[in-house]
Amino acid sequence: MKILFFGASSEIARSITRKIKVDVYGISTKYFKNSYKELYKVNKYSPNEIKKILKKKKIKFDHIFFFNGIYEHSLLRNFDIKDFSKVLDINYNIIISSSLLMIKSKFLKEKGSICFITSKAADRIEIGNAYYSLSKKLLSLSSQILSKEFRNIYRFNCISTGFIKSKMSSEILNFYTKGQKKKILNKQNNNFISKSKLINKINFLCFSNSINGKIIKIHR
Repeated sequence: MKILFFGASSEIARSITRKIKVDVYGISTKYFKNSYKELYKVNKYSPNEIKKILKKKKIKFDHIFFFNGIYEHSLLRNFDIKDFSKVLDINYNIIISSSLLMIKSKFLKEKGSICFITSKAADRIEIGNAYYSLSKKLLSLSSQILSKEFRNIYRFNCISTGFIKSKMSSEILNFYTKGQKKKILNKQNNNFISKSKLINKINFLCFSNSINGKIIKIHR
C-alpha cells in the first residue's frame, strides 16, 4: 500500500511519517531532510508540475492526505479580499484542484480515498480566526459533497484536529491572552492533542474500505 502526504513539509506531517504502517510518499514545495519513502519537490502546486513529476514516477496511490494550510489572524469585520484570497488559495483552492487532478490523471487508484486534514476551527468559532475558520469549513463541506459525487468510485473524508503541538499551533495561541489561551486549551483537557491520535486515525483510514463522507474528529 502506498499513500501520499500532499503538503509534506508540514511540521506535523513530517513528524508522523515513520509511525504510519504503510509506505508514505511526500510532495512539497520545500526540500528538506525527510523520512518519507520518497519526496517529490515541486516549485509550486501547479497542475503541470504535479503531473510532470508523478507521471515520471509512475506511481498510483491508495490514499492521499492533504496537509496544506496557513493561518492568518483575521477579523471578518476588517475583511480584506487580498488577505482572504491568500488564505483561501492555500487552505482550499490548491487542495480541491489537486484532488481532482489526482483523480483525473489516475494518480489515485480506483476505490482509493482522499482525506483532508482540517480543524475544529471549522465548527468552533474563536475571535480572530475568521479566514482560517471559513476556509476549513469550506474544505469540510467539500469533502462531503465530493464523497457523494464520487460515490462507489473514490472516497473523501476529513480528519478534524484540535491543537496539536506545532509551530502553527503556538503562533495561533500567541494571539490570545493568557486567560483566553487557558480557556481554549481547557476544552482539550488543558493539553495539546497527542499526535498518536492523528496517527491512529490515518492508519484506520488506510485499512478501511468503507468510510466515506465522514468528518472524523480528534478534539472535544
